[in-house]
Amino acid sequence: MKKTCALPLAFIIANLTIPMSVATAEVPESVLKLIREKAGRVTSFKAEVTKHASATGQSQRQIIYFKRPNKTRIEVPAVVDGREVVALSIFDGTTQWVYDGHTATRLDPSVWRMLFKDEVSFDQIMGGWTNPLALIQGAPADTVTYLGQREEEGKPMYVVKADSRAYQALHRVKIPDEIGAFEFWIGIEDGLLHKGLTETDGETRTFHYMAINEEFPESLFVFTPPAGLVVEDITDQMASRLRRAIHKLGEDSTTAKP
Repeated sequence: MKKTCALPLAFIIANLTIPMSVATAEVPESVLKLIREKAGRVTSFKAEVTKHASATGQSQRQIIYFKRPNKTRIEVPAVVDGREVVALSIFDGTTQWVYDGHTATRLDPSVWRMLFKDEVSFDQIMGGWTNPLALIQGAPADTVTYLGQREEEGKPMYVVKADSRAYQALHRVKIPDEIGAFEFWIGIEDGLLHKGLTETDGETRTFHYMAINEEFPESLFVFTPPAGLVVEDITDQMASRLRRAIHKLGEDSTTAKP
């Protein structure tokens, strides 16, 4: 009997950051221009990301590698069957792979587009952490508040806060109001996302950049299954799961097709 593990699917869901879109009208053009210029110069980075939930006091650490145009590698310490492993999520440009040390899955990432109204970019699907400007486009002006400049670890940041309606501009489904507001901090010096805070669950994600614009080897973004390992394709399974979520939440009536 083939041994299965729930980690790969759960790992994908847990590490999916649903993108938000907030209006550019409330953000000064000078701010947008600077972020655009700075972020446009970033071709790669390595970052340590710490997720902390204030409600439970639990934290999770990840290491993220990113290389333009669309390659990522996420390393997450995990415990599987009582042993410590480093779970991997790798997007090689065409396929998303998840490996926990003894089981592996693959996924066609185009499945995520089911959640969105229109054609979306790789940066939007990745939740804006590859390019903060993916977060600040297309939503109604009254869904966003520009909070000005603050400091994080001695570095100057632009801070923007969006309410739950900002989700709706991008997604096909009706987003519950209780989703709450989301606040994100963008570095003035590098144009990258440094911190994101979710109002409802009190979750904070902090990005510490260990390398920017370094030439990472292509091998970091390639997954070759170990000999004899059976890789499960979960694209259809994920598509079915997303369809159920869309059905449960209800499709946005402004974009629903007859």
